[in-house]
Amino acid sequence: MKSPRNRASSRAVVVGGGLIGLCCANALSRRGWAVTIVAERQPGEASLAAGGILGPSVESAVGWTHAFGVKARDRYPELIDDLKDRTGIHVSLLRNGILEVALTAEEAARLEREAPIGSQWLTPESLRDMEPALGHASGALYHPGDGAVDNVLLLSALNRALAVDPSVEFADVKAMELLTRAGTASIGIRTRHGLHEGDVVVLAAGSWTPLLAGLPRKIPVTPVRGQMLALGAHPLTHVAYGPRGYIVPRGENSVAGSTMELSGFDVATTEEGTSAIAAAALSLCPPLRVAPEVARWCGLRPMTPDLLPIIGRDPAHASLLYACGHSRNGILLAPITGEIIASLADGEAAQPDVLPFSIERFRGKC
Repeated sequence: MKSPRNRASSRAVVVGGGLIGLCCANALSRRGWAVTIVAERQPGEASLAAGGILGPSVESAVGWTHAFGVKARDRYPELIDDLKDRTGIHVSLLRNGILEVALTAEEAARLEREAPIGSQWLTPESLRDMEPALGHASGALYHPGDGAVDNVLLLSALNRALAVDPSVEFADVKAMELLTRAGTASIGIRTRHGLHEGDVVVLAAGSWTPLLAGLPRKIPVTPVRGQMLALGAHPLTHVAYGPRGYIVPRGENSVAGSTMELSGFDVATTEEGTSAIAAAALSLCPPLRVAPEVARWCGLRPMTPDLLPIIGRDPAHASLLYACGHSRNGILLAPITGEIIASLADGEAAQPDVLPFSIERFRGKC
């Protein structure tokens, strides 16, 4: 339910219509803000292309980043339930754990040695009992609570929920320029159709964020192409994460990924890239050898130099909020990013675990 605001209704302008932008708009609307979403569909948007992994524990993430990721992951059940109540759409959410699979004895020894607190080492026999299709492996780290969300269906549910929300309007047009006035709180976004002004502007356009004119500083976000495959079989019930790729069960198919390529805004798939994904998927799960290819596609991950997102206020313009550069964790961090942005828009202080995401960490480095 929406929370009533104690002051007159304020307007937020959100630039970006992917999961990050929609979660920001949703959280702002829930707090009583009027919201304008300025977004033009772009080929290669990461929200539709991703595998939907919710895996803060994979790759031995430790410390505050792991704790923040777990907190982000655990926001999902509430969001999924809320969207189902509002739209009738049931978004598939796997919470049965991720298997970080070792294919050699050396990998097994390393994973077992580096297991984070809360994760469990599975012997080859235990792994075979859990997932017979992984019976060839040398064991796996089991990360309970991790999993995956159907990001395509999630995007659809968010769009439907916001489309019928009277406090939200969509401007299906490209954002061209950020407009600010020195010494004032005035801020807005210029498009070819006119100006959208608000009390705050949220920059959540993924890889396209740095292309906006009028930015007060450089935003160090680079598009990195990730190619993906869908294979027409589902031998696994858990997300499997291997040394060269991953497999996500989704309905009757398996989604396999992914490459990491510096190719600008080129969103074409390549035989080299998709062949590498297929080889990684087959080495991880041999029963997929007989699965037909259903689809291939790619998306552009918005990568920062340190692979951490940029979330928070601009140091010189308090009405400008950043929600971009989520790198490989945009799906995982989308709901919690929306909550953070809405709290900052309401004038609340940034919590300690959010401060490391400030754009100020790049001062003098880019």
